[in-house]
Order: sequence, then C-alpha cells, then structure tokens
Amino acid sequence: MKAYKTSLRKWRKSQKRPLIEMLPLYLNIYSQLLSACHALQDHKINHFDLASHISQDSLKIGRNICYLPKCFQNCNTGKCVNNDLCDCRDTIYTGKYCNENYKHKKKIFLYVIYNLLAFLLLSISLVSIYLININKKYDIIKAGSIDLSYIILTGTILTYLSVLFQVNAKRTIECHLSLIFKQIGFTLSYGTLLLKNFRIYKIFLNDIN
Repeated sequence: MKAYKTSLRKWRKSQKRPLIEMLPLYLNIYSQLLSACHALQDHKINHFDLASHISQDSLKIGRNICYLPKCFQNCNTGKCVNNDLCDCRDTIYTGKYCNENYKHKKKIFLYVIYNLLAFLLLSISLVSIYLININKKYDIIKAGSIDLSYIILTGTILTYLSVLFQVNAKRTIECHLSLIFKQIGFTLSYGTLLLKNFRIYKIFLNDIN
C-alpha cells in the first residue's frame, strides 16, 4: 500500500485550481473513498485519515455511506459523534449540546435543617426588633444605641433571607437575590458592630485623656 505524506483533507485544502476543473478528479476520489470506507468497515479497520468519519445508512437508502458528522450547534467542550449528537462523557456538562450544568440533588435532611434554622433565627431577629421598640425608653436599651441595633438586626434578617433563597432557589433571580442579600446583610451587621466598637473606644479614650 502506498504511503502518503499528507491527509486527504489537507490535500483537498491545498488545491488552488478552479472547482470546475478539479471536479472530475474529486468525484473519482470520492468514489474510491466510499469504496475504501466499505472495505475498512467490512474488515473492522479504522484508518487514521477516516477516523473522524462514520459509515452507516444515515439517508435510509439501504446502503451505508461514509460521512463526517455535523452538529447544528457547537458541542462546546463535548464531541460531535453523529449528526446533531454530542458526546458529553468527558466533560463536566450535560444536555444535548453539552452546555447545561448537572442538577444538584438536594439532601432532604440538610434541606429541612437549613430551612428550620433560617426561620428560627429570622424569627429571633424580628422578635428582638419588636422588644427593642417597646422597651426603648429604658436606659439599658438606650445605652446600646437603638438605631445601630436596628441596623444590625436588619443585616441579620437579610443574611437569613439569603440562606432561604439559596436553599430554595429554583430560578436565576433567586440565586441573584441570595448573593445580594448576603453581601448587604454582612456589611450592615459587621460594619455597624465595628462602628459601635469604635464609639466605645473613643469614649474610653476621652475618659483617659
């Protein structure tokens, strides 16, 4: 068997003559290629130059033909293995075109625990706001900076809501709200705590001076 220094695809791309002039040669080569595909298939041989081709009856005419599979959309990180058929086995994605994430399977026990804790802590924050509001006339409540306490509790409420959105998220908007509430809640809670500590520091610093 004669050995060639290039593949059939590279040879075809290197041709510069007009198509009409080369058409008889191309048809002759194509006919030989089909015969080679059938011969290779009959002997269960996969030639390196035809490795990307498939030989089967894709046109439903009772005879196998040799063709290069094409997918209507890009298979992304997957591989096009047949007409409009992607292989996603070696990727982290799924779906028809290997562009979908696998659905996370929730563990019912943890799902219930997270929801119960979030609702419990959310209730405690709301009750704390109510108790501060009805007892704000007392000096011990006033000493804790009522306005700052409201801001801290508001931050905790947003943080607990972010947990509920994250655990129960079914749409993209819920995922976005989870991230937004978490960031705002964290900033309000810990930022206000730092501010209260700074005020206490300034009070003691003034007393020393």
